[in-house]
Amino acid sequence: MKRKTLRPTATALLNPKADPIFKILFTDHSKEAHIALTEFLSALLEMTVTDVKLLPNVLSGETKEDRQTQFDLTCRLANDEFANVEMQGQNEYKSYDRRAEYQVAHLLNHFSKRGMKWENTPSAFQISVVNFVYNANDEDGLTCYRMRSDKGECLANRMNIIFMELPKYKKFRNCRPGDLTTVQKWGTFFLYANDPNSLDFIEELAREDYGIMNVLNVLSRISRSERNWFKETNYWMNISNLRSLESQAIEKGMAKGMVEGMEKGMAKGMEKGLAEGIEKGLNEGLERGLELGRSEGEALGEAKAKLEAAVMAVTKYNITPEVAANDFNVPLEDLKKALEK
Repeated sequence: MKRKTLRPTATALLNPKADPIFKILFTDHSKEAHIALTEFLSALLEMTVTDVKLLPNVLSGETKEDRQTQFDLTCRLANDEFANVEMQGQNEYKSYDRRAEYQVAHLLNHFSKRGMKWENTPSAFQISVVNFVYNANDEDGLTCYRMRSDKGECLANRMNIIFMELPKYKKFRNCRPGDLTTVQKWGTFFLYANDPNSLDFIEELAREDYGIMNVLNVLSRISRSERNWFKETNYWMNISNLRSLESQAIEKGMAKGMVEGMEKGMAKGMEKGLAEGIEKGLNEGLERGLELGRSEGEALGEAKAKLEAAVMAVTKYNITPEVAANDFNVPLEDLKKALEK
């Protein structure tokens, strides 16, 4: 009897754009994964990274009220600089830039020890490989943001935010790998590594670049694990579920707001006179209904989606309720009640 498997074909590769697979690629306990991470960081930071040490991904706050942070990948570089590397599939609520600022600030604060001389403050790099376009006005796929004056002068370069926008690397798919820069090779690798129609292209990329050769070897090896295919499948299912919950909550909120708004508008209009009130009430009810529907729908959708995501984090990924509540910004009591259902 043939064993069932989630792997589409015997040679299919996992998708490195899936968050759990991205983590495994660079944290796999192998020399190849270590080389791949070192080469990847060297390319994005535009400097030679000689050694990388992986660190715990959950950074606690200084007080119970502080928000805890769980990174995809945290590491210390040889020169006592620190980097957080993230794979992000969507610009949630159009606020990923705010999240990136918080993450780099938290990273710098966490690794700046008490009593440290200010001149010894380490550099912190928040690196985000994002599968969406953040800045449509810039064609460059790799952008570094730093604190600057209004005249463009850098401050201390301690906090560095780097965005690698994958959609901007699609234009390099039909180029010869030998004509691409190292960063362009990495961008196209993440985009097309699991595309069976791009196998020859990916293998040529690997022959052209030492880091990609090693990361492809890791991807090929971990793709033989049924557990990893389960993780990827579960990841995409969770993404779909969250998006569906958000849409349903917004629709329900808008419908409720429309009804309440029209009722209030009609009642107010009747008080000022039947004829004038009906006309004005209908107009106000419609406007108020749209306004309430939009605001209540968005608030309901966001709150419900966050709570669902926090429940999923606890039940499926064994994250503690306290960490999940902080990560998804939901009241701990609400999360505990949801877990008891």
